[in-house]
Parts: sequence; C-alpha cells; structure tokens
Amino acid sequence: MSYNYQESLNGEALSRYQCKLDLISCKECPYKLPAGVWQNNPCKWPDVQWGDVYSYLIDSPAVYTRESMKAFKSLEAHNFFISGWVQTVFHYLTEKGAPFILKADVKPSQRVNEDPHHHGLQLSEVCSHVAALLFKIEAAGRLGYTRKACTEEPCKWNADFVKKVLPDPISKIKFYKASTVLKAKSRKRNRTRKFTPANDNQKQQLLDSLKGCTTKPIVLCTFNGYSTDFHWTTPTVNTPKIPAALKDWYHP
Repeated sequence: MSYNYQESLNGEALSRYQCKLDLISCKECPYKLPAGVWQNNPCKWPDVQWGDVYSYLIDSPAVYTRESMKAFKSLEAHNFFISGWVQTVFHYLTEKGAPFILKADVKPSQRVNEDPHHHGLQLSEVCSHVAALLFKIEAAGRLGYTRKACTEEPCKWNADFVKKVLPDPISKIKFYKASTVLKAKSRKRNRTRKFTPANDNQKQQLLDSLKGCTTKPIVLCTFNGYSTDFHWTTPTVNTPKIPAALKDWYHP
C-alpha cells in the first residue's frame, strides 16, 4: 500500500476511511507512520481466539460463509498461513493504548515470486490475505505466545515464514506429509495367494461339467469341441443383394 493511500481516496471512500481511523484513535494514516514505531513482539498482541476470527469473517463483507468456515482448513486463507506465506507481523499501539494496528506482508495467491501484498488498515473488504493474517494471530494465542514473557521464542516464531518459493520438477515435489507416507508403508497388505496351475485333465473335467449344465455358459463357445453347440443350425438363404435379371423371369 502506498504512502499516499489516504490522499488517493475521495468522496465517500475518504469518509469511510476516516471513520476507521477515528475508531482506533489514530490521528495519522498508518501508512505514514515511521518504521521505528512498528514492533515485532507477539507477547503484546491481543488474545484473539477462534470465535473472534469466525465472527469477524462472517459479519464482514466477504466471500466467507458459515458453511465454508466449518471446513476452514480447506480455505485458501488458511493454506496461506500454514504454508508460511504470512510474513512477520508488526503491531502499533495507538496513543490511548487500544486497539492494536497489525500489519504483515503476505505472498500473492499467484505469481508467488512477486512482491508480497502489504496488509493492514485499508478500505477493502476481507480478502484471503487479511484472513490469513487473522489465522496467524489466532494461532499465536492458541500456542501461548501472546501470554509468554518477552523472549526470543515468540519473535522467532513470528519471523518464521517462506522467504522464496523455488520451482521444482513435479517428480521432486512432496504432496504428502512424512507421517502419512510412513503410515501407508506400515499398513498391512493382503498377501498374494499362491496356487498350483490346473493340469489338462482338470481343465477337461471342468469343461465337461460346464457342458452338462442346463443352461450352457457362453464361455464354452471359445473352446474347440464345445463351440458347435452355439452355432446357428438353420441353413441360411442366399438372398441376392441386387434385383434379378429380366432373363431369370422368362419361362417359355
């Protein structure tokens, strides 16, 4: 997002954006804040729980529905988070001490080697990248990083993300977790049963028993000596394909 984001708005859009700034008691556009005021310290993040994320995504104008949130692990936003595409989250505490302003860079859903998207306070609806940021903040609270004393561990976790996506041949890409592969290999499989091939006498006895059936199996038509039972016995009449010649109709 550009430094002059607020100046680029006009009319109703500018009024809506100013209302957002007033709600968080921020006198200046967050995109104009100097880099030194943004902190990397998950210990000071708000304790956002799953219910908060669910309510925000459902109540805000977005593509998320109650049905899609039931299978949230399949959402694109959740995949962004678990794939390490949400980069370091920084926060800024307003003059009144609440609420927080959080921002982070998120890799785009396509063209992953381009510059990440910068997400923080803006006028747009809730997109997958904003939701991915919320999933990371919720995970920090669930893992206890927001309640721990200020140590290197929460900051190190916050800064752990995919730096660059390198292409690989499809033969080298792992589509399954190591635990899943190990479980599949350890699974017991039914052994192939060994049997002795039948000799000629046994085959002949089988065919004779099939021939003795009231309704003969069609498979017998493929064996010599048994296929005659399936032939059409009525003699066929040779019907000419063209009309007979006039001389054939002459009977002196």
